[in-house]
Amino acid sequence: MKKSFLVAGLKSALVSLGLLTVWGIFVGDVSAYGQSLTAAPQPSSELQSLTKALSGEWSLNVKFEPDATMPNGLVNTGEETWRPGPGGFTLLEEEHLRMPQGEVFLLGIVWWNTATKRFQGMECQNLLPYTCDVKGAQSDITMSWDGKQFIIDEIETSTAGKKSIWHEVWSDITPTSFTQTGEYGEPGGPRKRLFTIHATRVTTQSRRDAQVNDDAKSSAPALAVDTAVITETIKKDVAQLVAGINAHDAVKATAYDALNIISMECGRPSTIGVEADREGFKLGFAHDADWRVSLSDETVDVASSGDFAVYRGTYNEDSSSAGVPMTHKTNFIAEFKRQSDAPWRIVWYSVSNMERSHPK
Repeated sequence: MKKSFLVAGLKSALVSLGLLTVWGIFVGDVSAYGQSLTAAPQPSSELQSLTKALSGEWSLNVKFEPDATMPNGLVNTGEETWRPGPGGFTLLEEEHLRMPQGEVFLLGIVWWNTATKRFQGMECQNLLPYTCDVKGAQSDITMSWDGKQFIIDEIETSTAGKKSIWHEVWSDITPTSFTQTGEYGEPGGPRKRLFTIHATRVTTQSRRDAQVNDDAKSSAPALAVDTAVITETIKKDVAQLVAGINAHDAVKATAYDALNIISMECGRPSTIGVEADREGFKLGFAHDADWRVSLSDETVDVASSGDFAVYRGTYNEDSSSAGVPMTHKTNFIAEFKRQSDAPWRIVWYSVSNMERSHPK
């Protein structure tokens, strides 16, 4: 009994000590900023103004501009929700976008730094290898809000050390809609538009209408999956990739990559992401100017649901060694997945040699 009492007393003392330590830190911080202990801190007027402007659930109509991976551009949909964090000291953005290479899930955190008198923020998303950009929050991101436009500028650095500027703007903000644009470019130079988003506030009635449409779709009879069409589509896509490889064009060789594609090749570590896959092709092209591939045979297995397929192909891979033409057979297997309102994309692939390279 006494032992239990002493343990309980020790725990109580430690808890009390911990609370006193926290209280001491609180008092010290408050005193440093000259705030009264009788008045709890309140969210800044700047953050309250931004929160009032953007808070709510929004339905997104997204237009992607044409680029190397989307020659015709793309119109798609998404969702975006803004809400105050605990106590209103932060503003949280939750965003879901459907892109050709896969779905993007994003969490944004915005706050007002009382010491520096400016907005700060941090982004977390599923496409970042480290998930949350802590470094960017500390030094790379600047934000501004003038009551009409919310602007984010971020310095981004590529793996090669090249810097660019990401410029994102929320404008034309009304109680029922806003416009969101994203642009990028070199520091001090012109910017190129990546997307334009038109957002509409989700109301109780619009949510009911969406549910009615979903119920109607779910009760409709399922359409038959045309495996022959899917098979030919994927074979044509692969033929375009092979053409890109033989032209030593890394962009075309990765044109059907999903954003978070997993690449597995014998002789080198696996990679994740389209940029890493593209860099791998560039290294291969630089290593051997005679690198070419040609189809031997191929098969496409389409799932009964019609939303993914597995491609299996055997290729002759030609190269050169000390001026001597070489060749060997290579096995290529990849999973193609249908994206929301977008073409088929490769989510992973594996390349393995079936024999040693030998003179042709």
